[in-house]
Amino acid sequence: MRVAVINILRKALAFTLLGIILLFAVSKSSYTHSHILADGTVITHAHPYDKGSDKEPFKTHHHNYFEFLIFKTFSFLNASILIFSSLIILKSYTSYFPFPENFDYSVFWRYCPGRAPPIVIS
Repeated sequence: MRVAVINILRKALAFTLLGIILLFAVSKSSYTHSHILADGTVITHAHPYDKGSDKEPFKTHHHNYFEFLIFKTFSFLNASILIFSSLIILKSYTSYFPFPENFDYSVFWRYCPGRAPPIVIS
């Protein structure tokens, strides 16, 4: 009984993540646009907006700094959650996992004291 419930939850999580990935891809492909800031910085992001009212290459609807920060954080968070969840699902559905328990992670991370950044990804 318990194994059946766990399998149902795993499948529900897999389908939920698949739906989120598809919605994210549709949003990115349909609503990606750029803004040019006063200092000349170009910011590209995606969110639903009325495409018919703004035909300019750089969109004229405005966002404040906090909204740009939210867009950037959400994009990074989505990618992180996607990768982490995919690895968990891969481990739970197969016996193959790309990083075994005794894997030496120092191949990727090196500690370098006395200079910035203190951790280097090689």
